[in-house]
Amino acid sequence: MKIKKIIAKDLKEGKQKVALELGDDAVILSNRTIIDPKTNQEYYEIVAALDESPIPKKNPIEKIVLTETQHHKSNNEDKMLDITGKIYDEINSLSSKLNNIYEDIKYTYLGVYPDEFKKFHDSLIDNEISREEAIRILSEIYKTYPGADIQAMKDEFKKVLSSQISFDKNIKKEKKQQIVILLGPTGSGKSLTLVKLAILSKLVLESSVLILSADSYKVSGIEQMQTYSSIADIPFYPIYDLNDLKNILTKEYDRDIIFIDTIGKNQNDESNLKFSQDIITFCNATLIYLVLPANLTKKNYLGYYKHYKALKPDALILTKLDETKSIGQFYEAAKEINLPIAYFANGQKAPENIEQASYNYFIELFFKKK
Repeated sequence: MKIKKIIAKDLKEGKQKVALELGDDAVILSNRTIIDPKTNQEYYEIVAALDESPIPKKNPIEKIVLTETQHHKSNNEDKMLDITGKIYDEINSLSSKLNNIYEDIKYTYLGVYPDEFKKFHDSLIDNEISREEAIRILSEIYKTYPGADIQAMKDEFKKVLSSQISFDKNIKKEKKQQIVILLGPTGSGKSLTLVKLAILSKLVLESSVLILSADSYKVSGIEQMQTYSSIADIPFYPIYDLNDLKNILTKEYDRDIIFIDTIGKNQNDESNLKFSQDIITFCNATLIYLVLPANLTKKNYLGYYKHYKALKPDALILTKLDETKSIGQFYEAAKEINLPIAYFANGQKAPENIEQASYNYFIELFFKKK
């Protein structure tokens, strides 16, 4: 141990001298006041010491305690970051809700907007578009504000639609043989739609076509399809199993397009699904259409798609447009289904009452007179 005596004018100066000569680790052992006999001036005498022996190493227990302390500190920091992240998420969520409220309020009071803008809003609501979706559509259109020109508003609506749904997968003339299969629940208009497509392919595409039907479950289903085919002067065969299908495909190898109607049975019947899957796999289908009627709710559209999704349909065909007064439920379902729409069917006449799906045609459905 190193001991040092320090003389200073005051205690503050004395501590400074101790730190200077012995370092910050020095310890003051004692201090007292003394008088210089020559000058009779008062000074401070400080005795300080410094332990110069080596500092013992910390034992393992101390290390463990330190490590645990650091661990707890780290955990606390992680918890703080997690809490902070949740706070930011809630702020963002609240901001989004406030924006929605703002848009809701803005379009609730449509009296401040041009008449054509209000009519556009009313058309969306009349078509059973949800209030939230109608507000979103109007908000998108209003960003570029086309004014009171209804056609300009429809053009903007087309841009909104193009980011949500698509129209594609029409039948085209090909060099290779095509096999087109139609799926759909009973009552969807699937069989008549198939006949319309077959006639159009024969007349417009100048293709050699053939109609096959596996829809033997429905009463008079085969007879009905045979009648349709006979009127259209298109060859027809029923198929009851895969052997029938194999024999017909071998015999009719030179046909340009073969249309196959599947069982229009209850969509929850798994045997129906299995037979349709076997047909699709066996003939290596070129196009698979899911046919659904226009008078369903969004929930039913999504339910049917969930059932037929395993068969991997390529596109949708919407039928019975002449039997519904609104198109909004289909639009909202189509966004979630995320399949292109190929055709719209709107009546019983074949082949007149079917159209290639397009944005312009779809938009006009929102504005047809009820």
